[in-house]
Amino acid sequence: MIVRDTSGNTLGDTSSDAFLDLCDLRNANFRGQHLEILDLSDADLRGADFNEADLYGTYLFRTNCEGSTFRNGRLSGVVLDGANLRKTDFTGAYISYDNVLHPSSLIEADLTDALLDGVDMKGSRYNRLTVFPHGFDPKANGMLEVNEEQGLVVPTGSSPIEKNR
Repeated sequence: MIVRDTSGNTLGDTSSDAFLDLCDLRNANFRGQHLEILDLSDADLRGADFNEADLYGTYLFRTNCEGSTFRNGRLSGVVLDGANLRKTDFTGAYISYDNVLHPSSLIEADLTDALLDGVDMKGSRYNRLTVFPHGFDPKANGMLEVNEEQGLVVPTGSSPIEKNR
């Protein structure tokens, strides 16, 4: 599979590069593609387009997905541990059996109308600008609210604690 950016420039080729981990794939266009067990660990995927893509067992471990879009995508069994998902758009996405842990950043992410089926979000960070699906309670799901202006994490039932402790 040849990976191109939104302007059509080639960023990588899985036929010659068996893995795309550690690659600079900023603004990559994966729109509507079927990505099964693709290793994108530690890649720079800022601004990537995963809209309507089907990701099954794809490794996004410690990736930088800031500003990427996964609108109406299917993420099943995707490894998202330690990913930067800041300002990422998951509107209408189906996300199942994924681990968003250790901790991932969902600060300012948009999960409007996303279906979260068996997703473990314990330890992930969010802020007041993060948009969750109707009825989803981030604190009840073990997420940590971050007050970025003050550099504080606000755990459930306590006063703010400094992030760097």
